Amino acid sequence: MIKTKDITILGSGISGLGSAKLAKKFGINVFVSDKNSIKEKVKKHLNNNKISFKENGHDVERLLKSDEVIISPGISFSNLKKTFPNIKEEKFISELEFASRYTDAYLIAVTGSNGKTTTASLIYHLLKNNGFNVGLAGNIGVSFADSINTELIFDGMNPAYGYWRFTEKNGITKVVWGMKGEMPFFIRFMTLFFDAMAGRDFEEGLKGLKERCESFPSRSLSVEVVDMTEQHFL
Repeated sequence: MIKTKDITILGSGISGLGSAKLAKKFGINVFVSDKNSIKEKVKKHLNNNKISFKENGHDVERLLKSDEVIISPGISFSNLKKTFPNIKEEKFISELEFASRYTDAYLIAVTGSNGKTTTASLIYHLLKNNGFNVGLAGNIGVSFADSINTELIFDGMNPAYGYWRFTEKNGITKVVWGMKGEMPFFIRFMTLFFDAMAGRDFEEGLKGLKERCESFPSRSLSVEVVDMTEQHFL
């Protein structure tokens, strides 16, 4: 996986916002820039997640120092090169290129002038009706970056993010789930006691998940619940 420390996102639509949330989740210093005004609900989300932004014009200095610049769909790359000739061409990447680094799923990308939504929807339904675990994202309503990003909202606290890692080896898929977010010191201290307080419920949940996964008649594999190394964070 490419180690990127600093990213600027051009555009604050569903693609730009999804990319910003995904970058924030993985600890990347992210900045959102829009040549037009940013919607209030988007500003609220950016502020809640401590993501810096600029509207009604781009910050050239910020663009120049960024490791990469994510271009939202609809932004002309050729026009950007004319407007910012000093920015290296290899810095510019798409949302699809960025978000694909954080999933091991097979991707089918549909491009073209007309019929993209129809074609993508048709492929989605064909795969889904044949038993595949499939998702649909893009300009249909949910950005690709957002489709692999899960936001968890806890009352009175900053948002946290859930993530999944799927690693297949010798016909077995290892699934790792985790959560990342800022927690007050008291909550971090309480994690020392989570196993005693909620460990039994987690074990029951894993047992039920194992039974559920093995109940599917097709495309089934044996599910094994393994213990991970115990870690506490203060």
